[in-house]
Amino acid sequence: MKLNLLFKNYISIISSRVFDTHEASIDAALTLASVIARKSPIAVQGSKINLNYARDHTIEDNFTFVVCL
Repeated sequence: MKLNLLFKNYISIISSRVFDTHEASIDAALTLASVIARKSPIAVQGSKINLNYARDHTIEDNFTFVVCL
């Protein structure tokens, strides 16, 4: 759960920033990709599953889903 929240924070940082140049946006994306790549593959996969589920379900459903994992 902690990594999932961390991942959401990184995504919101990248998606809410405006960059001066295309190169700056690519650098930020590669930096984020590097941070994610250093995480445990199982944690990254679990976070992806949670985020995909959360997209189509209510908050209450998400809490139940996370508890069941």
